[in-house]
Amino acid sequence: PSVADADKNRQFNNVLFANGQDVTVAPMSGDANRLQVTVGKEMFVFDNNSTAIRTDKNDGLTIFAGSNNGEADTATTTESTITIQSGAKVGAIFGGGYLASATDHVNIIVDKEAEVGCIYGGGLIPNADSSKASTQSVNIEVNGTAGLVYAGGRAAVDVPLANSVDLANKTANNWVGESNVTINGLVREYYGSSFSYGGIGKVNCTVNGTIFNKNK
Repeated sequence: PSVADADKNRQFNNVLFANGQDVTVAPMSGDANRLQVTVGKEMFVFDNNSTAIRTDKNDGLTIFAGSNNGEADTATTTESTITIQSGAKVGAIFGGGYLASATDHVNIIVDKEAEVGCIYGGGLIPNADSSKASTQSVNIEVNGTAGLVYAGGRAAVDVPLANSVDLANKTANNWVGESNVTINGLVREYYGSSFSYGGIGKVNCTVNGTIFNKNK
């Protein structure tokens, strides 16, 4: 399935909603072009070992730690971990859910020699939408490679600031309570914020590796 992006007329393809379960992604034994994806106790095979995003059906996998518009939020109120193992490539990872959703404590781990196109600490709200997606806390650990890392989520474009951020109560429609980012490998771009008008309560970033472009 696909979901609409925060940017107008764009979408993320090949979407997986973990609904609060642990996810492990590894290259298939004997076939490095395919992935073995374990969600909870179930195992799936995905055909594209790729970091491509927002292009077509050949995109890499997009993983949401949370749910699709609150469909399974009763399952997202625990701690969960998304692990991308050595040799695996994934398009995008979100520490939150899509549209109206909530996740509790999420860990995102990219192993050495693994690669992710982009990582967002929170959820995704599509273009011009005022739904609320929240993540209580997220730990992002990049030991391999990530093209883009946002400590926060991917908030909707084309929603006015006044309708996106509640300054009086120090929160936002797209909200991450605390984001802890550790970069031991390579990140090409890092932003200690959300994309568009979102919010984060607290950000910690430890860099032991390399960032090509850093914007706090």
